[in-house]
Order: sequence, then structure tokens, then C-alpha cells
Amino acid sequence: MNSHEDAFYRYLARGFLKEAEEDQVLKRWRACVSNAQLSAENSGQGIAVLFGVAPKTHQPHTYLAKLATDRRNPEDLRQLLIEALPNFQ
Repeated sequence: MNSHEDAFYRYLARGFLKEAEEDQVLKRWRACVSNAQLSAENSGQGIAVLFGVAPKTHQPHTYLAKLATDRRNPEDLRQLLIEALPNFQ
């Protein structure tokens, strides 16, 4: 795991979430949806970084789906990933 990348994605995800919340209050719907999507994408990328994968994509669910089916990962962790996948599709 690269702690710099992990912190970077967490920082981005939190920032975009904060902006989405502000946009929601101000009823800026396009910006709200855009920032919420970016928050979710960066959250997914942050999870992938914990597994040593640093996807440069707007679709981290593809990497998370592979991790969820990788038998080298513990069953309880795979189950958590499976439960989280709908949030990233």
C-alpha cells in the first residue's frame, strides 16, 4: 500500500463530498451530482489502493469486483467488497 496515494484519494473523496453537500443546500443539482460521483469514484479508488492497486479510472468498481472474487483475499473481506460494489457502479 502506498500511504501517500491512500491519503490522496481519501482527501479527494472528502473534498468532493463536502462540495456535493454544499451544492445540495444551494440547490445546484448538476454540481451536486457531479461532486457526489467524484466522491464515490475517489472512495472506490482509495479502497483499491489498500490492495496495492492504483486505478487511474472513473470506474473503480471494475477493480473492486476483481478483488471481491479473488480467493487470495479473506472471505469476510470479499463479502464486504461485494456488499459495497453497488455504491460504485
